[in-house]
This record gives sequence, C-alpha cells and structure tokens, in this order.
Amino acid sequence: MASQLREPPQESSAPGTYPQLDPAAIRAINKKLIEIVSLLHQGGISDAQLRELTACVRAQTANIETLHRFSLSNADEPAFIFRDSGDK
Repeated sequence: MASQLREPPQESSAPGTYPQLDPAAIRAINKKLIEIVSLLHQGGISDAQLRELTACVRAQTANIETLHRFSLSNADEPAFIFRDSGDK
C-alpha cells in the first residue's frame, strides 16, 4: 500500500499562528508524556491512577491545542487589572 502524501502545514507570518497538529501526532505526544511519568514512578502508579493520568494528559494537550488557535500579540490588553492589597 502506497503512503499518502499530505500537504505540509501552512507557514504563516502572523504572530501567534501555530500549525495544527494532526491527531496521530497528538496521540504520540500523549503516549510519550504518560510513558515518562510511568518511568519516573515505576511501581508506584496503580491502574486507576494511570487511567486518571491518561485522561488528564489528554485534556491538557487538547486545551493547549485550543489555546494555540487564538492569535495574540504583545499589544493585547490584559484580561484583568492587578492591584496589590495596599491599593484602595
């Protein structure tokens, strides 16, 4: 079976524009992150904890991909105004 060629991600000069990862790349990233945590905690993670970790990693990578879709620049105003407790 011949492999299918895919279009390369469109490079954009606009700030804050990221190429969208395909689902296979996201799965590979998730798998590697889970593998790293499992290796760091060998024998210390139960099956239930591993399932929870897997769900958390998938949620975080999905959130990151969503955040990358928003174009930002340094001129954007912050969403809040910080005042320390001494300000009235």
